[in-house]
Amino acid sequence: MIPHRWLIPFALVATVAAETPPVFSPVLREAYLADARSKVLAAATPELMTWLDRHPEILSGLLTSSDPVPAHHVAQLDEMRRALGPEKSERYASLLLAVSLRAPDGGPASAKPADARVEAVAAHLKTAGLSVLQAREMGDAVFKEAKVEVPGKREAGAFWEDLAHATGTYPRRENMELADSLKLLIERYETKLEPFSSGPQWPLYAIDQTPWPLLAPLRQTLPRSEADYLWDHFRGETPYADGSRWKTYSRYSWDYDRVPAVRWKVSAFHPNSVPRIAEDGGVCGRLSTLGQFSCTALGKPAVGMYQPGHRAMLSYNRDSAGLWFAKLEQSITGPDRSTAQWLLPAPQGQRVSGSEASGVKVGVEWHVALNLAMNAGLGRWQDARVALFSARRLREKDPATAVRLAEEATALNPYLLEAWYQLADWSRGDLAATNALLVRFDTLLLDPTKAAEDHAELSASTDFNDLKPVKGGANPKKDSTLVANVVAPFIAAAAYSPALADKSLRAAAYGMLKQEIARREALKMPYGAPVRELELKFEVAVDGPRAAQQRLEKRLADLLKLDGKRRGKAAPEWLGELSAVAGGLPDAKDRAEWFARLQRDIPKDIAVTRSKDGKAAPDAVFKGLHDLQVREFRSLGKAGQKELKRLNEAWAAATTI
Repeated sequence: MIPHRWLIPFALVATVAAETPPVFSPVLREAYLADARSKVLAAATPELMTWLDRHPEILSGLLTSSDPVPAHHVAQLDEMRRALGPEKSERYASLLLAVSLRAPDGGPASAKPADARVEAVAAHLKTAGLSVLQAREMGDAVFKEAKVEVPGKREAGAFWEDLAHATGTYPRRENMELADSLKLLIERYETKLEPFSSGPQWPLYAIDQTPWPLLAPLRQTLPRSEADYLWDHFRGETPYADGSRWKTYSRYSWDYDRVPAVRWKVSAFHPNSVPRIAEDGGVCGRLSTLGQFSCTALGKPAVGMYQPGHRAMLSYNRDSAGLWFAKLEQSITGPDRSTAQWLLPAPQGQRVSGSEASGVKVGVEWHVALNLAMNAGLGRWQDARVALFSARRLREKDPATAVRLAEEATALNPYLLEAWYQLADWSRGDLAATNALLVRFDTLLLDPTKAAEDHAELSASTDFNDLKPVKGGANPKKDSTLVANVVAPFIAAAAYSPALADKSLRAAAYGMLKQEIARREALKMPYGAPVRELELKFEVAVDGPRAAQQRLEKRLADLLKLDGKRRGKAAPEWLGELSAVAGGLPDAKDRAEWFARLQRDIPKDIAVTRSKDGKAAPDAVFKGLHDLQVREFRSLGKAGQKELKRLNEAWAAATTI
């Protein structure tokens, strides 16, 4: 329980903070929590408050989960507490908090009108001794025999799905209610299993010993039959065909969609269910879903991960040294192009989209940073959030205090990305302040022990030096570098891009950007393509395009010396820089002509080759230059239609083998 002596108005703390050094302190912390608690009281039942007062760490978690705390989060926590009962809610309080911070559950879906044709066709199939698979093979003839109208294209999918249910071909998928899912998960978590001779051991994840922010993915539910299937297989009662007990990947195949005998076979499970994915295989979406729910149904947090043209998964893990870490699985591209589901309240910052109601996605760096933050300490993370939320409250009245408090948040826990993005936003327009922020960011992310030096109170309790990885486990330094290399470019680009349009600031900003890029290169953490392209735009705007053009033309000659595979990997960066430099040319026709001239320098035996299946395979650089020309002529509207037609005809001729 929060001591009564700290139950003072937050406004008073703001006044005091304005008159004294704005350093995060126990007084500020307790004043914030007291203020937040007073607001939660209005939405909480007396029974919930009594329970929360017995769990001060959960109360602090609730009060620092959002500012303000939504009333429905409070109500849902109370609902989960009552559903699990006194014994389970005591032991699994962190789990209850984690799964309660979500959008309100929607009401029951309105039932769609029954299609009388489904019943008629189902009766016909039963009389004729036909299966749904045989009916599919009959085509429209089955409707003629059943004496019903053929479903239209828009109706067909729903009709066949309903027919499969009506005939018992396979069941519907109906997920468990969250409370029932949690009860089942806890029952199994508390089941003791003898050690296995090989493979994963039980439990997969210590859900009663994990900080609540890492447990949020466990609010994802499955149908009871699918959860039972995964549990029985894990215990070895019914192992998979390959003898394994736990499967997070299956056969890569399109059979589930393209082979009727697979899609419409009689089964105890829906074709899109986890057991059917394990049995029938699938492509990236299905296979990552198998991995994701094979984890969450057995108490291991995991979420879906999204990459261009691909779906993968991200899991939470803990190694033998006790370090938590996020792992990108089934990935095909870098973290800077990867996003994932986020099941905590939406943070504020870059690469955050969606809402609590529609579903939030974030860059994977948020997940990596969250696990690192828990290694630094849940208490430090929550204190950092108090400092940040307090800073936002004070921003309008006392900007200097707000900045100091946000800086204190980064000292308390360097992995609270919201604090860095907030400071970046507040420094917007002051490039010297942005550069200083980036120096601080890299310093604390690469050596978080430096955070303790910012605040004497922290030095006695800092535990960063204890974060030692074990072989095959977490790698905090690597993960910190990953976060730094994704976040810093967003901060830099957002700060410097506006200066590009201001002629009075452009030259000075260019010089400062070059200094910042050189600093990072000295750290062997060079900025990626977006900042490099921004630097080129500054160069062209200040010094003109010719020098940059000549460098890129020379690099084309070097690219053409590479084999096709390596050239394909290098092409996107070169093409991006080419586009950035081309922006300094006078008009679209000049840009298109430069691209065309470069394209003509590519030998025919490189430009288009024959793939293994005998089809034309345009080189990545050759095609990229064509696409850039298309872009420029399209930008001219009607004036570019003639050139666009000529260009497409030339492309068709060049790619015909």
